[in-house]
Amino acid sequence: MLLPKSRLLSCVKNKIFGKDLLIISCISIILTFLLIIELSSATIFNISLMPGSDMYTYISHANGILNGEWPKAEPFYRAPFFSYALAFMGLIGTTHVGVTLIQAILFSFSVGLVMMTAQLEIGRLGGWIAGILLLFYGGAACWIIVLHSTIMELFLASLLLFLITAFRFFEYKATDILATDIDLQNTEIGAATLESHPQKITSDSFFLSATIGLIFAALCLVRPNFLILFPVLLVGLFLESNVNQRANVIKLITIIIIFFAIPITAVVVRNNIHSDKIVFISTNGFPTYKSANSEQSTVFNFRYTDSPLMSPVKLQFWKHQLKKAIGFWWSVEYSQNINFYIIKNNSSLLNVMFIPFGFIGSLFLTVTIIFLARSRQYWSYQLFFWGFYLTVVAFYIIGRYRIPALPFMIVYSSIGIVMLIDKWKNRNTKTVMIAALCCITLTAVSQPFAKHINNADRYNTGRTALEFGAIPEAISYFEIVYENIGYRDCAKLLISSIVMSGDVEGALAKANHFRINNPYDVEMAKVQYSVLQLTGSNAEMEKLDKMYGQQLGTNSVRNLLKETIDKYTRKYEKQDLESDAIIYKKLK
Repeated sequence: MLLPKSRLLSCVKNKIFGKDLLIISCISIILTFLLIIELSSATIFNISLMPGSDMYTYISHANGILNGEWPKAEPFYRAPFFSYALAFMGLIGTTHVGVTLIQAILFSFSVGLVMMTAQLEIGRLGGWIAGILLLFYGGAACWIIVLHSTIMELFLASLLLFLITAFRFFEYKATDILATDIDLQNTEIGAATLESHPQKITSDSFFLSATIGLIFAALCLVRPNFLILFPVLLVGLFLESNVNQRANVIKLITIIIIFFAIPITAVVVRNNIHSDKIVFISTNGFPTYKSANSEQSTVFNFRYTDSPLMSPVKLQFWKHQLKKAIGFWWSVEYSQNINFYIIKNNSSLLNVMFIPFGFIGSLFLTVTIIFLARSRQYWSYQLFFWGFYLTVVAFYIIGRYRIPALPFMIVYSSIGIVMLIDKWKNRNTKTVMIAALCCITLTAVSQPFAKHINNADRYNTGRTALEFGAIPEAISYFEIVYENIGYRDCAKLLISSIVMSGDVEGALAKANHFRINNPYDVEMAKVQYSVLQLTGSNAEMEKLDKMYGQQLGTNSVRNLLKETIDKYTRKYEKQDLESDAIIYKKLK
């Protein structure tokens, strides 16, 4: 039997566990399927299909796997597991919508696993609190429509936490509970549990331990941050056991290590066969760390820079880390490629999934403070969360980076809430009031109603709208971005969008305006020349060509434009949809 034989026995006996799981699963499936239906007609739904993003890279890898063209003879740049998982989901789902439906099921499984874990720890009420907190956190649910590893990370983290909790109950607590519960001793499962623990490894123990090792490895192969937590698990399981359990637990830990090491070793060996340098799971760790901790690094989003790394011996470095350590707790969903608030603007359901991250974080911190004396009893939540937290702080604070920590935060918070309810029932109102005040204050400080849409997100959404024919939407996004930062590529795409809307004269006016404001930028001249070709204004074309021909010497705008069109036509044949490629294809 895989599942633990303690609290689960009474749940099954009273038909609570199964009913609760069925109800929360149905609610989750319905909500997430409706979310997909609602967003499937929105431009943002297609953003995973735009080249240049992490999502498109994963899709390319998945297609390469199915076609036998990937991986290439080089180390993995990204952790490889999700590419294989996406290829498998693609076989089953067959379409973009089909894969998002599978991700919705994985999200619903995550909700159910979090509920079951909390039920094992603190009972039925705790399970419902945990399930609702995860289900109604829109910052996680929005990733269902994005072909990214985020939902897979959440599912694997939720499954791992449930398996670890099951292991701890099965190996440590089941015997203790059965020793004092006569009714359970008289059941077939109860008698078998008393007979087998802790003298020998049962097939159930072996299977549970092996599964923990494999799932932990899978999680590390999709989110390598978790590698640092593997020794924490092993030491924690050993220290939690009592003296008469130690020999058995060491054997089970060995099983966990073996099944964890098999897939990890396979990836490491493969990477080093194709590399002159020592490579572990992927090669993007240090470049990302350098980008996140250089002298010009930001806290909340990527800034690619060649500036040198900050030295750990300087105060500047530690101030930067402190800003990231605090920034982790903000409710704001800081983005990279995908913006939660743009998705939310296209969805009524995401406004129903209203719980902000700051509220979940405030609950976790409050429970941690109030029940500090019990932290050893719940070591798996505390050590796993804080270990993962430190790995996130070492890089950027981006909304999706926090999502794998949710199962640990939510289950521990639900445990604390139930304990506070018990204190209230026992008239210990002082502790409850302090906890409530602490949670409210922290939530208020976390900026629960703040939004963050940067120009890169608007630009990426505008490119997606242009490519998929939502021209008015593309124009709207490009106009805002150009007004905010005067981005040249955005100006070019804005003119292209206006041409596609049928307003050639309006596009010509914009092109002339941009060129006059950027008189030494030949790219703007080339764009204006392209639009003039559409109007048939030969005299204006000749005038513009002569003007810039004098500046450029022997090259004319006409010749440069021809070179550009030839260049980006070749890029299109390679399916490279860079911004220049888009405009020159549209205007050709």
